[in-house]
Amino acid sequence: MTTHVASPEGALAQKLYSRIATAQDLDRIVTFINRAFADENPYLLTNRTDPEEIISLMQKGHFLLREEAGKLVGLIYGEIRGHSRGYLGLLVVEPTKRRDGIGKQLLVAGEDFCRQHGCRFVEGTVINRRPDLLERYKRRGFRVVGETPGDRSDHVQGGYSLILIEKDL
Repeated sequence: MTTHVASPEGALAQKLYSRIATAQDLDRIVTFINRAFADENPYLLTNRTDPEEIISLMQKGHFLLREEAGKLVGLIYGEIRGHSRGYLGLLVVEPTKRRDGIGKQLLVAGEDFCRQHGCRFVEGTVINRRPDLLERYKRRGFRVVGETPGDRSDHVQGGYSLILIEKDL
């Protein structure tokens, strides 16, 4: 089930994801995120997420899924937070599909999702252990607006902080 999109830009974003996740996708989303994060983040001491966290996120926002031939190849989480602000997070791409442009497409879809819901700004966070990701977001128009200590130190070897980023839509 994909939301109706009225703008030409929105029509493009609609093609960049297959549908919005439902409760039936819970286990698949958890497994997908944990597998992809483990592949790229060797400093993780535990799984990146669990069913409780994903359920909580699904109650506040939506996961936009990208599927190919019925297989999940990417997702992004979008949340409308009020005050013309949206939040995007958990941008994940199937490890074998990285460098195929799926991440960029999902980011565009997430931004458009927020725009469709009246957002003029979009926020996100990047772990300080991934300066490569921060640079990618900067190239896409995001700017650093702050930093906060990580709240899951038992999940990350050597500690971490979260870099707060935002972008005008």
